[in-house]
Amino acid sequence: DRGRDRLNGGQGNDQLFGNFGNDRLLGEQGTDTLAGGRGNDAFVLGLGSGSSDVSFADRILDFTDTEDVIELQGSLTFDQLEITASPGGALIQVLATGEFLAILENVDTSNLTAQDFI
Repeated sequence: DRGRDRLNGGQGNDQLFGNFGNDRLLGEQGTDTLAGGRGNDAFVLGLGSGSSDVSFADRILDFTDTEDVIELQGSLTFDQLEITASPGGALIQVLATGEFLAILENVDTSNLTAQDFI
């Protein structure tokens, strides 16, 4: 689709692809694969959307820190996250709960700042 798409995955393991435009992708529960495509995209993460097992974390395939943002839902803030290097990208984890939210594939953790999270 061309334009500002809002893609919601719901429960289950979803694959969401935004294509062109400034898209908002919300995988919700399950092990989701998200790709915004071209444009300034928002990938939505929140408490309860991740897993205690890193292998079930969402995969964000094309995050670009100069264009895209991670939108944090509810009361979740950047200060509550731990961002570490993992094989293939940057791993986002909730400090208090240990919940693994997502892996940003091919993203260097040194390029991520609070400005990438809204």
